[in-house]
Parts: sequence; structure tokens; C-alpha cells
Amino acid sequence: MADENLRDWSYVLKRFLSQLVNELAFLPIEVERKTLLGCVGVVISKRFDLLPFFQRLPRRTMFSGFFLLTNVLTMDELQIGPYMVRATELEAFQYADKYNMYATYSKSKGQGDSLGGNADMYFVYRDERFVHSAMNMWYWNEQGKYIGQRHPEVDPDDHPMSRDHYHSTLSVLKMHYDDTGSQASMDKIKEITDNTGYIISKMARRGLGLKWWSKAIQGDRFRQALWHINGIVQAILLYLPVHFILGAIAKFDEEVEQEDWKPWPESERLQDLPKWKQVIEDIMYPSYAMQMVGWKLYVTDNHWLKKLHQKAYRPMVGKTNYVQMMLLGMDVPRERIESYKAMRGGRWGGYLSNRNDRNMRVLDPPFKYNNLDRDVARKLFNEPNYSYDSMDRFKARDVLYYPEQREKET
Repeated sequence: MADENLRDWSYVLKRFLSQLVNELAFLPIEVERKTLLGCVGVVISKRFDLLPFFQRLPRRTMFSGFFLLTNVLTMDELQIGPYMVRATELEAFQYADKYNMYATYSKSKGQGDSLGGNADMYFVYRDERFVHSAMNMWYWNEQGKYIGQRHPEVDPDDHPMSRDHYHSTLSVLKMHYDDTGSQASMDKIKEITDNTGYIISKMARRGLGLKWWSKAIQGDRFRQALWHINGIVQAILLYLPVHFILGAIAKFDEEVEQEDWKPWPESERLQDLPKWKQVIEDIMYPSYAMQMVGWKLYVTDNHWLKKLHQKAYRPMVGKTNYVQMMLLGMDVPRERIESYKAMRGGRWGGYLSNRNDRNMRVLDPPFKYNNLDRDVARKLFNEPNYSYDSMDRFKARDVLYYPEQREKET
């Protein structure tokens, strides 16, 4: 028992030091950078939304460090789950089907978005089956062509692979590699990257930016720098001017809080707006692409350009899109995440405004299991500015769910 306690405390210390080192590259300007207490204070105060209080304290006193350290030991993380992989229609909206792919109890079964769902499910619940099933969706077909498939029951010719599902596959493999050190996951990343050229499918292309990111998550620091620079320049010279100029012309509504949201047909959707506004919306940088950028930044290693890349995209984030905010390193009030209710319709890749083109609504009554979009937000809040590194592999096996363990628990 003593040895187990020692390992537990060793893990806590390693995680704390890992987060401290990570924060050194992400210190906000408002906090003094020259003192060790300042560094420790940033880690703890940002972790528990105490930055305003910390800034009012004498920064060179032991009291500030002691106060914040006691908060780290006493404040609870937001609860995630419960999770059941084979939940029924009465128990959950999202679950894993017989292929161990993400699915929903909807008309389409969510099969077109299964790879993105696999990444979310693994990120939150750490069930390795979503990693293995994602691997199986990339293979050499009978014609000798390397292809990606959205789901085993979705014909790749009828519904070709897209850029977002390409990056979702690589993201879930990168997270699994960082969690476990699995060489199989890294080898699959290399296989997909090396065998996918400019043409991902007949509907999607892999430009230089996506190609550089694919190499960056394999540890190529030079291409990571190129990807960051490319993203920053594109945002400053193209996406931001278009966002502000066309946004001022169209005058779309601001995003509202979840409790103020009225789903269609009680409120208007993008489809109900004049045609010229719909054209402007098509030109502006979309929310789902913002979410993609955020996740790609999340799984890349720390780099001095990473924070600049995050900042470049922040002005385009929806006012209440808390997941995108956290992916881009922004602070979010704890109470907003704690009170958030699970929704259908892809909340974090959409809008709670008249830019919305989906049937987005709160799941009411709530389901018992797998409230995925809520749990994604809580997971990100519990691990702010989280960056995977070798320290996090120290106890990774203890938080992974395996089939026999999961079935026994549920």
C-alpha cells in the first residue's frame, strides 16, 4: 500500500511539473514572469480560474503561492461521465456500434461523422477501441489504391473521405501515441501521411498546410514551424479581414448562451435568411473549420509559435463556443462549463445564432450515459493549455478503458 501511495504522489508531482513547464511557454502578459511563484501561480490559478484573484496578491510573497497551492489540493475537477460503450437508445444518444465506431441514435446513425466522433470519444473516455477502429478505416483497396473510409457501412465512392476526417484520424492516433507510447499508432500516422498525396479523395485535397501538420505531429519541428507560420499569415491576411468586413455587411446575430437558445423553428436558421447572407456565410471562415484548427493545435507539441497561432484565430470564435475558446488557450468561467447541458447537432462546430444551419437542440430530458459534447468541454476545462508529452505516459495505462474492464463496469 505504501508503494502504491508513493507512485500516486509521484504521478501527481510529475503531472504538476509537466503542466508547469508547459505554462512557461504560455504565460499571460499580465503576470510577472521573473519569479518562480509567478510561474507556479499561473499554473494553479489558470487551472481553477483564479487569475483575477492572483493578480491582486503580492506576487513576491510566500502567501500567494501557499494560498494557490491549497486551492489546487482542495478544488475538485468537473465530473466526466458516466460512460457506457453499448448504451441503448433509452440510455444515450451517442454510443459505439458493432464496429466499435462512433454512432448516434438518429436517422443517419452519425456514420458520416464517425471518425470525428471516434476522436472525441477517445479524448474524453480513453476507450482504445475507438483508436483501433479508426485505424481500420485506412487501407489499400482491391485496385491497389490507398483510401480512407468514413465508416464500414459507408461506401467511400458515394461519400468520399474529407479533410476533417483525415485530421480526426491522425489526431486520435497522436493522442493514443502520446498516452501509451504505442508505436503502432505512430506507424499508422506515417502510413496514412506517406500514402496520401495531394488528393485525399475525389472531394478533398491536402494542401501544404495539412501536409506540414501531418509531419509536425510526427516530431518534425521544422515543418511544425512552417505550419504555424502558414496558419498565422493566412489568418491575418485573409480570414480575419473577410470575417470583419463581411460580418459587418451581413450583421449576423451574436451567439447566445445555451439557456437563451431557441431551436428551429422557434428561431430562424441560416436557411431562412436572404440568399445574399447565405452566400456571405459560405465565404466566411466556418465554425467547423475553427474547431479543426483548435484540435490540430491541441495535439501538436509546444512551440514558441503555437501561442501566436492560437491568438490569430481567437477573434473569429463564437461568443459562447467554449470548446473552441479553450482549444485556443482562452479562459472560460467554470460555471459556464459546469452548467452546460449536452446537445445534438454538433454544438462545438456550429453556432448558437442565425448562422446555424443545423437542427441544434438541448437533449431534454438528458441521457444517463455518454453526454459527449458536455464531457468534451469538461475534459478541456480540467486540463487547460494541456500539451501531451512523455511525462503523461507515466500512468497512462491506468486511465485507459479496455473491453473486458468496460463491460464489467457497465
